[in-house]
Amino acid sequence: MASSLRVLATALAAAAAAASPDACPGRTCADAEAASLLQARLVADIGDAGPWAKQRGGVRDPEDDEKAFMVGCANSFAPVAGGSDLDLDVFGRVTVKAFKGPNSPNSGTQLFVDLLDVDPACSMGPGNDPASCGVRIHSGNCSALGQPLYDASARAMDPWGCVSYTSVEYRTEVSTTTTTSVEPVLAQRRAAAVSESGYVTFKTKSVMSVYTGESPESIKGAVVAIYDHAGKVMACSPISTEKDHRLPASAATTFRPLKAEHWVKQSSAVSGMVWGQVLIFERMGKTLASTGQLLTWDLEEVDNECAKGPKADVANSCGIHVEDGSCSSLPTSGDIWDSSVVERNPWSCVGYTSLWTKRTPKAAGRSITAYAGMGTQEMIGQVVIVYSSLGLPMACADILFE
Repeated sequence: MASSLRVLATALAAAAAAASPDACPGRTCADAEAASLLQARLVADIGDAGPWAKQRGGVRDPEDDEKAFMVGCANSFAPVAGGSDLDLDVFGRVTVKAFKGPNSPNSGTQLFVDLLDVDPACSMGPGNDPASCGVRIHSGNCSALGQPLYDASARAMDPWGCVSYTSVEYRTEVSTTTTTSVEPVLAQRRAAAVSESGYVTFKTKSVMSVYTGESPESIKGAVVAIYDHAGKVMACSPISTEKDHRLPASAATTFRPLKAEHWVKQSSAVSGMVWGQVLIFERMGKTLASTGQLLTWDLEEVDNECAKGPKADVANSCGIHVEDGSCSSLPTSGDIWDSSVVERNPWSCVGYTSLWTKRTPKAAGRSITAYAGMGTQEMIGQVVIVYSSLGLPMACADILFE
């Protein structure tokens, strides 16, 4: 299986294998846990049968598995001098899984974010500042942050502008006998606000995939920085790679995915005919703003000019968007998202990176979430558009039940 998908499948394989085949008859699951395991199995299946596997005859190389990823953890967050003005103590962990793809542009990191006391202003996601509500890996140290960690020779633009969190209100109960290790830390800073009913903070929990073009070893000695809504650094923590850190379980997704696979060519300016599939799951959140669509894809005949990912300052470049309209009457009415719930259009951050094989440029996508502020059921009957590097619509497919 391809390195880029093999890594994700490896992380989820144990959970997927443990799922009962009767838990999701007809891929309609009985509960959220079963649905999450189904998603793991489907993503693993895409990797085993996808374009990277075809290049290698579907045979895994155990030695490659050992070199395919590195796991680290940032869990000692502290304020940064000259950073955010907010009186907040970010607490929790960001587990970092750096993976090696089939080439440098398809290599990067997965971030498993689980934090408390983040910026309440990020409850609608990031604002206009490129670093707003950001979660970024930097070179350097917490006293002197270096540049965001990515290889400019492998990626056409800085990918970290698309990595952000959405905060959700979280009420903790005051108790001297049942508090977790997290609560006393917050209580010390919130002592004046504590009442008999407890106190309120804001938390975030999500999984993010970032194509950085860097090797797995690049996270050694790096740091994770958390930003507020204004784009200022709230907290920073070194990444520890010395211990055998465990990857958290994935968040629950919808019981049944949607699929786009019957493609209609849209532009004569691009050669080839896109084919393959895009699967759409719902990432269920505590609020509409933290609810989104998790996409995976396995596509062929995409634009080879997307070999370094989307181009900077080119709208829709290498994009895969869910849009309101019909394949028979483009242009559509635009990307589907609720601007009253989410500040920034999430689809501007969903794009593919192509890889030229012996016959055709292909793209296989890790799990990328667009927080559109609405349920996935509202997207049934709408369309998925695949774009070229210049932002031209290459292909369109109706969204149907998988």
